[in-house]
Amino acid sequence: MAALPPLAREAIALARSGDFGAALELAREALGANPDDMGLQMFVGLLHTRRMELDVALPYFRAAHALAPRDAAARLELARVLIALGELDEAEAHLNAGPLPDREARKLRAGLLTSRGEFTGARDIFRQLVKDDSNDFEAWSNFGAALLTTGAATDAADALATSLQLNSQRPKVWEKWADAHRAAGTAERATEELKANIAERPGEVVLLVTLARLEDLLGRPNEAVTTLERALQLDRTHPETIVALAELSERQNQLDRFEQLIGMLEEGAPNSDKLPLLRAQLAFRRRDFDIALGLVEAAPTFVLPGTRARLIGEIEDRRQHSDRAWAAFSTMNLEDRRAFPNAAAEADAYRGALESDLDGLTPTWAETWRAVPSVAERPAFLIGFPRSGTTLLDTFLMGHEAVVVSEENPLLEGVSKKAGAVRGLARMAAPVVEELRAFYFELADQYIPGRAGRLLLDKLPFALIAGPYIHRLFAGAPIIFVERHPCDVVLSCFFTRFHPAGPAAHFLDLEQTARLYDTMMRYWSRCRQLLPLNVHSVRYERLVADAPRELRAVADFLGLEWSDKLSEHHVSAHTRGFIRTPSYAQVIEPVYSRSVARWTRYRDQLQPVLPILAPWIAAFGYES
Repeated sequence: MAALPPLAREAIALARSGDFGAALELAREALGANPDDMGLQMFVGLLHTRRMELDVALPYFRAAHALAPRDAAARLELARVLIALGELDEAEAHLNAGPLPDREARKLRAGLLTSRGEFTGARDIFRQLVKDDSNDFEAWSNFGAALLTTGAATDAADALATSLQLNSQRPKVWEKWADAHRAAGTAERATEELKANIAERPGEVVLLVTLARLEDLLGRPNEAVTTLERALQLDRTHPETIVALAELSERQNQLDRFEQLIGMLEEGAPNSDKLPLLRAQLAFRRRDFDIALGLVEAAPTFVLPGTRARLIGEIEDRRQHSDRAWAAFSTMNLEDRRAFPNAAAEADAYRGALESDLDGLTPTWAETWRAVPSVAERPAFLIGFPRSGTTLLDTFLMGHEAVVVSEENPLLEGVSKKAGAVRGLARMAAPVVEELRAFYFELADQYIPGRAGRLLLDKLPFALIAGPYIHRLFAGAPIIFVERHPCDVVLSCFFTRFHPAGPAAHFLDLEQTARLYDTMMRYWSRCRQLLPLNVHSVRYERLVADAPRELRAVADFLGLEWSDKLSEHHVSAHTRGFIRTPSYAQVIEPVYSRSVARWTRYRDQLQPVLPILAPWIAAFGYES
């Protein structure tokens, strides 16, 4: 534009000072008087993108491009917003429409490939970009994100660290750096590095927020809360601190605190891209389902699309709108498959290894089992395929003063890694068994301090495949197996958002979920056939229908005197703090039966996997 209108000059000055709201108001007024000013159209669009209002910004960029079709800047910004909004074909057409500045065009093409799930191609472009300019911190962060999606977690952490060395004030890059260290198995080391940095720079809030994320990823959410409260004392308007603390408060079932933090975010960062989904989550937790649906549907589709889809699915399921719920949960899993493109291969590899172990569980193997001296202290074990009701049962049991629950801590996992392959357990020598027992209790003391004098209940759903290890270390130990209608279990796993690693990598796909269920149940059944396991079965449907009756049988099995506190599920749920499973929100509710036979509302969608599940429906005596 030849000469800037006075209002436009004022708007630019306001934007430079950080007052984007006032700048936008003046810029719109200037645009109203000068609708054919391409620069003003661009400026208003950019102000809206700064406020994460991409769908509002799009018409302004379209108008700017229409006014100056050959202007490279207008075409680049239009393509950028189209990619963010998922309009990929149109974005590609603009990128191909004529010459563009090479480096910016390559960045956008890489972003386009990323949005299409073509992560290898995006990675290669970003690799060349950082090679051409090693000081481009944005390219380094995108390169790191692309490396992470292609499974190169260690390299991703290094690339993200380089980006942060160039520009450390980017919370989302710190978040991705923490995720990369978790995936690489180096989160503990990264935590120590961060603590050293914080000691040198105690006022940098972004470092504290990142430390809290690592602590949470490492299974220490209480420490994460403490760290975030420390960050909040330094800056009570820091949006990333408030969001992280709000999310932890919701997971801790502290809904009043959750609501208070949302209020703080509304006041300090009203344009936060996380705010609409947090409001919707609060309404859902308050059971205002219609209000929650309106809020989540109004949230931008490009901000946390998987989270948005999950929440829509949960709301629609509670509203009995099964088709809509299924569509939303399918979208959630599609988004996560795109974000974790190696999940399917990881699931196949995991199940293949399990099938190989299963082939080795033969009568001959069992006949060679070498007896070893028993041990005075034996834990009890609570197992069952995920979403079978193990968290509900452990919440009941932790009400007993003589019981301490280890909730999904890697006690058996640590022992199994140290013990080696399952085929070697049968003839394991007594000194080795003693060493493994000692290691198990070392882990127990680490994760459950103060457990002395109480029965340790080791709850781990995937310990369905740990029967041989349990029998090797603690022959005769009580094992509680929770069973539930297989269709309800598989449906619930498909509807629940797990971190897709290890066996949970199966849950992004319905058929994969059903096949994992089948493989694990065959493994569990074979163990019960070959080994004298001490098992008591609890049926989820009976537990929710008549909890005291089912719990009395469990208490007898565990050798516990009856305590009325066993049936005070709501008290235990509210006092236990963080619940380390996706069912944290459900277990604080009064015992309900709405999840019994829920699968029948989704019978049509489950048809493809019913042949896989049919043998187990019959084996457990359920109706199909």
